Amino acid sequence: MKRLMSLILIVFVLSSFSGCLNREDDNSNNSKEFSFHYRVDIKTNQSSEYEIYIPVLITPILAENDDNISEIMNKITINGIAKCNIINSDYGKALSINGTGTISINANGDENLPLARFNLLYDSDNDGLTNDERGDVKYWIYFNTSSSVSLEIHFSQNNYSFIYIKAEDISENGWILIDGIYLEGAP
Repeated sequence: MKRLMSLILIVFVLSSFSGCLNREDDNSNNSKEFSFHYRVDIKTNQSSEYEIYIPVLITPILAENDDNISEIMNKITINGIAKCNIINSDYGKALSINGTGTISINANGDENLPLARFNLLYDSDNDGLTNDERGDVKYWIYFNTSSSVSLEIHFSQNNYSFIYIKAEDISENGWILIDGIYLEGAP
């Protein structure tokens, strides 16, 4: 029995090791280097209706103008009861989400798309530019709800940028500055 277990362990270790060696070759033959992942989770305590405006992904990454919406925004799927569309808001283009209850919005892919970033960034240094904002940042997000709402937004692309926005138990309505993280060159 010990020999069988040892043999299984050796086969497992060797197969794992050979898999590590082959991964480099696999990555050179596909477009994993262009992968992106986008997820929005909205949770409510009740099945009440809400309207939320969140940032859209724009490209190129250094654009000040938010007219160039990333193709990623055309690839979203919605799990739950919600309708989404891109609108012109007080602070720029936004993804308007009209929903009821808990929903999830996702987009994943391996396409070679230009690098993107979120708009609706708060200009913390009042220089009239938002493309210089990095690290701990704030985003303008609009809430219209009759109950408490929690929101999480994650985005990563090309192992180059990472964006995370989280708001918990928001019960006030209107435009609110929400803390986020925006990193370029993230692993």
